[in-house]
Amino acid sequence: MAAFSFVYTEDMSNVQTSVTQSLQIKPILDAVMDGRALSPDEALFLLSLDKPGDLAALQQAAGELARRQVSQPTQPTFSCSLFLTNLCELQPQIYPYPKQPGQPGVFVLGIDEIDAVLETCQRQEQPHLSISGGGFWSTLRPPGFEKPTLMKTYARLLEYIREKCPFLHLSGFSPDEVEFLSIVTGYSPRYILEFLKDHGIQELRGGPLGLLVTSVRRQISPKLMPVKEWLELVRLAANLQMPTRLEVDLGHLEKMSERVQHLVRVREFLAADKHAEGLSVFTGVAPYMLIRNPSKQQHWEGARHAAPKERSKWLAVSRLFLGEHLPVQGVFW
Repeated sequence: MAAFSFVYTEDMSNVQTSVTQSLQIKPILDAVMDGRALSPDEALFLLSLDKPGDLAALQQAAGELARRQVSQPTQPTFSCSLFLTNLCELQPQIYPYPKQPGQPGVFVLGIDEIDAVLETCQRQEQPHLSISGGGFWSTLRPPGFEKPTLMKTYARLLEYIREKCPFLHLSGFSPDEVEFLSIVTGYSPRYILEFLKDHGIQELRGGPLGLLVTSVRRQISPKLMPVKEWLELVRLAANLQMPTRLEVDLGHLEKMSERVQHLVRVREFLAADKHAEGLSVFTGVAPYMLIRNPSKQQHWEGARHAAPKERSKWLAVSRLFLGEHLPVQGVFW
């Protein structure tokens, strides 16, 4: 079994909150294209760019680096999400969906709704299904899959999906959901991961709450795992041959410097894996960039997708910063 060591540090003082005015785009991009790692200060500078010519140069550099790193062009993949319920015990502070029993708008998908999602998948080539939600509700019993315990309910649901669509690439259950299942069932995280793998889950979702900055995660929900524990669970899953699809929502509570902190954390973690041959930690990056409705103080009601310029800028900087540590970086739309 492959293994690697990773030294986690909470001190991120090397990421500045202000950009050095003397930085210039061309020397930075030239150096990165020559193989030098992008520094946190430089990443923050690139994320602050706004002139069309600078953005075009940034995108061109990222595109060239992608062509060097990925031997074959990335193909589009059709992906469905099976969001089982909007009941949520974590009560995250950035979404409008978390509900409690008896509130208006509560839903739990039953077998008919799940069948409708599976039928959509069946009409696609190389479909991918991501199971999300529900892992944060300890008494979840989707109609048609009711079992005495949460684990048996999930077992029946996953068996049903595999029986009906054996060709699906199946992901789901973020590290935070795995920890939640461990707490409510009393089983170890390793047992939960092995259970999910045995029932067809091929990779974990990083979960859109996966910004790897502890201070931000605590603002979103005090019940979320600390970053150190989140990464340890990802490493445990990788040792069980279950990579994690790194997903992150951006544009809610975080500062621009905290976006850079996230990239630093990912690169440090991946760099520790460089001597572990065959160990796949992250299968790729899938960013979701949103912008908050400024009239809302806390919740994300009315949030909408960020402008293409902001999305492409983030993708370009992510490509340049992570480099060969994570050559496959996906875009969701």
